Amino acid sequence: MRRAPAGAVLITGLLILAVMTILGLGFMRGTILQERMTGNLKEQAGAFQAAEAALQAALTAIEQSASPPGLDAWGPGSLVEACKVTDSDAASACTHLEAVLSDWRSSAAPTQGVPLANLGDSAFSGVSADRQPRVVVEERYVPPLDFESAARDRGIHFYTVSALGIGQTGQSRTILQTTIAKVFGW
Repeated sequence: MRRAPAGAVLITGLLILAVMTILGLGFMRGTILQERMTGNLKEQAGAFQAAEAALQAALTAIEQSASPPGLDAWGPGSLVEACKVTDSDAASACTHLEAVLSDWRSSAAPTQGVPLANLGDSAFSGVSADRQPRVVVEERYVPPLDFESAARDRGIHFYTVSALGIGQTGQSRTILQTTIAKVFGW
């Protein structure tokens, strides 16, 4: 009668246990990575929804206004003038909107633009005060401009609306922009 070497079963068992442990750790690492990716997607979606809410609130406010909104129509910094560069000073282009966008990209708590609540909507739910969506509107004129009509708040006015949404943890930011035309006084 032949006998198996003593300990062969133990070594085989340890090898199988080691392989199972390595596989288990690999699966756990994959699960943790997927959980992080899901969290990032949720953060990005929250930032996008916040920016979309601010953008829609500004578009609605412009649409409902009977006359062109003036500077600071919804609070300080809500409406900025478009660049008015002539041939003689083309090198010194206006940078109002770029300053706002730079603040939105770099600041931990953005200060430029106005919060969503200033446009008549309540604060964005589930988001702290320093992470509320912000919006700024840039008034634009596209030549040829009828100055007489503009002086009487009539004619076509163009606006670039920029909105910032910040995710709930502050790790994600979304900036949305659109340009619209609104006819006044016709």
